Amino acid sequence: MAAEFLRVKNLTAKAGYWVETNRPNGVFYLDDPINMLKGVGKVMSKKLLDSNFKTLSDLKGIANPDSVEITGVPKSKFKNIWNLAQGCLDVNSPPPIDHRKSDNPYLSKFGDRWETQLRKSSAFSHCVVITEYIEFIREQSAM
Repeated sequence: MAAEFLRVKNLTAKAGYWVETNRPNGVFYLDDPINMLKGVGKVMSKKLLDSNFKTLSDLKGIANPDSVEITGVPKSKFKNIWNLAQGCLDVNSPPPIDHRKSDNPYLSKFGDRWETQLRKSSAFSHCVVITEYIEFIREQSAM
């Protein structure tokens, strides 16, 4: 088990199986980049960035969207984006959960089912827990 825990802890990917987001779908936060909003693609994002709009907080802080002039962005489009930004929560996004930082990454990720999940890992693919093997033999011989 210790070897498998160490293997998981040494994984280097910034995201993936052992790093989970801690945010509900469709919820936006102040520190989210503007390009997370629907309708803000690469071109629009670049134009907004050039005008120092980087996060939803930058948009949400504007009292009157009609007072903003951005070259190449129609006022109606900017106002739609501004309206979307007004719906973000007034807090920064929760940090992701990195299970690799836990003493037992399997317990952190799977809770009460951690031992079952650990046994499914590649580290245990070549072995069988003896108590499970004996229970299997007992069940099969009872038939």
